[in-house]
Amino acid sequence: MARGRKKVDGSLREVISTRISQEQKEVLNKNVWIKKDIDKMIRDYLQSFVFKN
Repeated sequence: MARGRKKVDGSLREVISTRISQEQKEVLNKNVWIKKDIDKMIRDYLQSFVFKN
């Protein structure tokens, strides 16, 4: 019996990482909205390079 979530087409499931300072990490931990804003900016920027036929 399989457990976990079912695969969903178009789901956001890839992960990237970047190195930041401890002070920057503290800012992200205290301000979750900043992390969400950065995530959206990265997705939008990368999408501008995606070519769909």
